[in-house]
Amino acid sequence: MKTEENIEKGSKALTDGLQSSNLVILGSRPGKGKTSLALNIALNAAVRQQGVVFFFSIEMNANSILNQLQIMQKWILEEEMDLKLVENISESNYILTDTKLVIDDNSNMQIGELESKCKRLKVREGRVDLVVIDYLQLFNTEAASSSMIKPNWRGQEIAEVMRRLKQIACDLECPVLVLSQLSRESVKHEVPILSDLRDSEAIEPFADLVLLIYENCDPSVVLIIWR
Repeated sequence: MKTEENIEKGSKALTDGLQSSNLVILGSRPGKGKTSLALNIALNAAVRQQGVVFFFSIEMNANSILNQLQIMQKWILEEEMDLKLVENISESNYILTDTKLVIDDNSNMQIGELESKCKRLKVREGRVDLVVIDYLQLFNTEAASSSMIKPNWRGQEIAEVMRRLKQIACDLECPVLVLSQLSRESVKHEVPILSDLRDSEAIEPFADLVLLIYENCDPSVVLIIWR
């Protein structure tokens, strides 16, 4: 597929919105803005569309996320809001004021715990419109906590996490957006390709859509690879 076609489809996908029950991967090289883009999507969904959004951050703490949201709202919201975090002690997470954007910054999040929290949020709010996970390779799988873990099991672990994330998307009937690293081999390609995803063999069978951020001499653009 030509780069121009990818760019056009990528722009259209973000404009039209993420589809219900889809498991979507957003990948990029380090420092290319995948977390910022994911936060942009989450804030838009929570404020402009008044959606119920669950943002799981395994990499950044809640205060760092709030700082980013406070900066980016000037460009993506029609009027500036006084964004603050309110702690939800019973669920060990935070809610962004005047929205239904829930932020969970548990760095030791396991897939079973994520499943349970998503189900409880749906029971409490009646629906969940978007789940965002930053990012896949930092996931603390149940097997990873075992002393029996072997290095060559990692691909199987990622595949199992992907399978269960796809099930979450289907159960909640909402898109699940998962951020992913690219492999070191990706530097060989000027424009990233699907196989550049780290753990791509475990990711590809379950992903409905893969978005890759590509930065050239122009402003960053998002490429899309349809499956």
